[in-house]
Order: sequence, then structure tokens, then C-alpha cells
Amino acid sequence: DADFVVEGINLDGSMYRDSDDWRPFETRTEEIIVRGRGEPETWVVRSTARGPVITDVVPAGGLTLSLLWTGLEPGGPFAALLEMNRASDADAFVTAVAHFRSPHQNVIYAASSGEIGYRLAGSVPLRPAGEGASPISFERLPEGWPGFWPPEAMPALRDPEQGYLVSANNLQARTLFGRVGVYYPPPFRARRIDDLVSRASGWTVEDMREVQLDSHSLWAERYRPRAVRAARRAGLDSLALLLERWDLRTETESRGAAPFFTWLYRLRELIVADEFDDGDGWFPDLAFMEIVETGDSAWIDDARTPEVERLEGLEEEAARTAAVVSGSSWGEVHRERSAHPLGTVPWLDRLFGFHVGPYPSRGGPHTVRPDAPSLRSRLDSTAWKSPVVSEAGPSSRFVARAAPSDMAGYFLLPTGQAGNPLDPHYRDMGAVWTGSPLIELRPGRPPANAESELLFLPGSR
Repeated sequence: DADFVVEGINLDGSMYRDSDDWRPFETRTEEIIVRGRGEPETWVVRSTARGPVITDVVPAGGLTLSLLWTGLEPGGPFAALLEMNRASDADAFVTAVAHFRSPHQNVIYAASSGEIGYRLAGSVPLRPAGEGASPISFERLPEGWPGFWPPEAMPALRDPEQGYLVSANNLQARTLFGRVGVYYPPPFRARRIDDLVSRASGWTVEDMREVQLDSHSLWAERYRPRAVRAARRAGLDSLALLLERWDLRTETESRGAAPFFTWLYRLRELIVADEFDDGDGWFPDLAFMEIVETGDSAWIDDARTPEVERLEGLEEEAARTAAVVSGSSWGEVHRERSAHPLGTVPWLDRLFGFHVGPYPSRGGPHTVRPDAPSLRSRLDSTAWKSPVVSEAGPSSRFVARAAPSDMAGYFLLPTGQAGNPLDPHYRDMGAVWTGSPLIELRPGRPPANAESELLFLPGSR
């Protein structure tokens, strides 16, 4: 839903190229009030016909890039969300989804009539062929995007033959790659969900909760043989045996998850060490997987050394790092925390407890119950000596039963329902988040075990 446009700038930087003419930048001054300062900070925002210039804030090697984004188009998401909430049937819901402009969402719906469906929500720009993966010249988009996909062209599916739908941030169809987007996570979560759902019937709320908590790693299933071979080549037979006996689950008591993911992320770091000298950068998992599976990419060789590095050598080096944690459980080295911006101020967090957690975490990278430890660019021979805290995972857990005669929802949050850290309900769900027992909600009546009630009265002060 966005493109970065490389703008053409005149010599003194006062004008930009637009079609066959030069135009002055549109400017506006923003005032930013900073506590403790007598005068506000001022910032001049420059914009072109495509959008605001973002390289005034984040330089890009001398290029001037503007942001062309569907979120800057007229019409926000709130009216569409209200319309979706008021829909009385599947047709009305799909119509409402078509009015949702930004950001893109994979929308799954179920109606009390028994209909189920999927539709991509959000405006999809009409782009020149082959564009979308990297910044595009203003000459290709002189007036911005020429338009958007019509509603009838949007990816959609209703009442599929298999009787269920799966969506887990995955590419929904191969034909969409490069047309809707080019950056997707690996499909491991969607494949695992599809495997679990396809082999059973008569699903209950508890069954669906168990699916959401599934911690089997298809990523590990795919790469464990490679890790085992690397450990044996490095003379680490006990590590190889530990990985072979691992059941591929990323539960807190698992003994194989910590060394496997240490090996995986250390290998990742070794591959990009010379390209990302400062340890900072973005390296998509699918790109990493392609490099590992082809084995002959220029990324593998370290340009800083006279020798030519081979993938096998990097895998063995990663195995030596993994051996450091071969005696640790996943829960001992891997925690999760729900972070609050004010918690980044240490004394505030000590005083009020803005952060919730950390707790021993189940799940791992690209498991159905996802939890990705922050391992990038921090691994060395002493890695994992203290728990790694993850701040990326599920924002809620929810199961709905749509039967008209027995409609109910079931949910849990990783923190609590209150926004005040001094409230007893600010973090009370966090204590049971690992096991995730669900709380039942029924339309029109409060939960039977509700402890308090909050009323919102129209027009009250």
C-alpha cells in the first residue's frame, strides 16, 4: 500500500521535477512541544505531488524520496469499520469491507447463516509492471498512481469446498506475488494450521484454542537435518543427538528449541555480517532461506577476508555457538514481555510497572503460537547467557462461536483490560497468558465471573 518515489531535484534543492516541469516543494511548519523547553521545536515538512519527503528525516544516501501511501488518500478506515460492525449479513459485510482503504488487511468472516469468506481489504494501487519491491523513479509515476484495483478484482473467496479458511499473514495466492506486495513471512504458520484443521471435524472452542497454542515448528522441521549435519561436522555429536531427539515443539520445557534457533539466527548473522557492519538492517526470512537453500549466493562470502567462505563452514561455526545453550530449556533462555513506551524510562517502570512480564514463553518464530526472540545481530560465542526477551507476539487470543442459538466469544489478552498500571486488572491476564485459558463473553450479558463494571454514559462529563 506504499511506494517510495525517487524525486528529481534541481541544483539548489528548492524545486522538484513533475512530468515536464519544475515545481516548488509544498511546505508546512510543524511545531513540536517538548517538555522542559521554553520554545517548541519546529520542523519544515516538504511535500511533492506524490507525498511527503521522508529523507529529510531519514537520509537515504543522497537520494530524495517521497512517500506515496494509500493512507494519505481521502477516507479513513473508521467509517468502514463502523459499517462492518453494523452489517446484518455476509453481503452487507463484504460491501463494507470494500470501503476500507488502508492499511491492507486479510479479513475473514463468518455469518450466523453458516457462510464463511475471505476478502482483502485496502486499496491496491495500479503500478507499472515490475514495480513495488524498490524505490521507483518519479518518471514512472509523474502524477502518482493512476488508480486502484476495482472492487471486483480484489482477492476474495466465499464458502470454499474444503469448508474452512486459513489466514496467517501468508501470501494468499501465488498469482498475487508482486502485484499486491513482495514481502511476506514464510508460510509455515498457515501450512501448520491447514494441516491441523484438515485432519479433524466437529471442532469445539477448546479445540480451536489448542490450535492457536500449537508450537510445532515447520521451520525447524525443514532445517533440522542441516543443523544436525553441521553439528556432526563440527565434532559436536551430543548437540546433534539432542537436535535429532527434539520433538520440534517450542514449549517452555523444550531442550531442542534453544540450540536450534541459536544455530539458525547465528547462521543468519554470519551470512550478513559483512553487509551489515553496524549490525543494523532488515533481512527478510524468505531471502535468508533462499540463500541457504541455493548455497552459492555472494552473500555467503565475507568480503572482509581474503578467503572465500562456504556455507558449510558458516553452518559449523553456528553449531559451535548453539552448543553454548545445549543444556538450556526454551523457557530458560526465551521470555516474552508486553512493553509500554513509558516503561523505557527505567525509574518510571520501577515505580509504576508499565511493562508486563517477562514470562517464560512458548512458541517460536513462525509457529502457530508465534513468538520471535530478538536475536538479530546480537549473537556471539556468549549468546543466550541470560534470557532473551521477545516483544513480538500475539496481541490477543480470540475464538468465536457463530451459531445463532448459542453465540459467544472467548478471549484473553497478554496484559489485562485496564490501561492504568495501578489498576489490579492492568496485568492480571498476563499471569495466565502462557496457558491462555479463555474468558467467555455472550452478547447482551456480562461474564458470570465479572468482578467489576464500567459504564459509558452518552453526554456524561
